[in-house]
Amino acid sequence: MDNRNMASEMTIPEEWHPTDDWSSHRPMLYMAMLVTGWTVIEFGCGNGSTKLLADLCTKQNRHFYSFETNKQWSDMFPVAMLIPSYDHAFPFFPCSLLFIDHAPGELRKYYIAKHAGLCDIIIVHDTEPGAEYVYGLTEILKQFKYRCDLIIEGMPQTTAVSNVYDFKDWKGIYNEKFKFI
Repeated sequence: MDNRNMASEMTIPEEWHPTDDWSSHRPMLYMAMLVTGWTVIEFGCGNGSTKLLADLCTKQNRHFYSFETNKQWSDMFPVAMLIPSYDHAFPFFPCSLLFIDHAPGELRKYYIAKHAGLCDIIIVHDTEPGAEYVYGLTEILKQFKYRCDLIIEGMPQTTAVSNVYDFKDWKGIYNEKFKFI
């Protein structure tokens, strides 16, 4: 089913609302799950995303892959695959949704660039201007045709970028907790 026209009419379920800095990307992920339809990949598992994405992918009969380099984190999530590192030898995968929230943060821009033509939507956590000195994402995010930012006062910013999906239906969605711009 193509949900692209329904995104602006949907209410984000309570379990997808952010509860702390590490889950501020949840509303953006939920919106992306509404408008994409096949494989979902996560680089960097965590309490804010992995279980929710895995459960929704199961309900929607979609493939979900979560990659993690930290054994403690991967052990917490049975769906997470432990990998040795996010180095330049790590393979690239086509998918409908790629969520990037891995450490080391300096490699995020590399994975965004390599997946630009392979994924319908890429969501990146920690894109606020104050984190630029760590992640250096400004230039790579400018290279996409479409962009939408999730701003939640006092929490890390999340950005969705795409060369195929226009986020116009998301912009202006507001609730007391979050705003898409």
